[in-house]
Amino acid sequence: MSSWVRSHFEHLRRWREYARAVMRAARDLVPGARVYVIGGVAEDRTTVLSDIDILIIIPGNTAINKSKLYKIF
Repeated sequence: MSSWVRSHFEHLRRWREYARAVMRAARDLVPGARVYVIGGVAEDRTTVLSDIDILIIIPGNTAINKSKLYKIF
């Protein structure tokens, strides 16, 4: 197995950790945001070509704190 494949699978194994970090950041920006992991990784169908698909749902008419957004990025 190549080092790239090994590294990629290691990142994919850590998908829950990454999803939690995205959830914390999303909820910091928009309280009430819902975060879901969807697709192959969430369904335990991981391959070397997999990625981590994250869906963020923001409640309607929600103001986003853009000052925090720019601090993150």
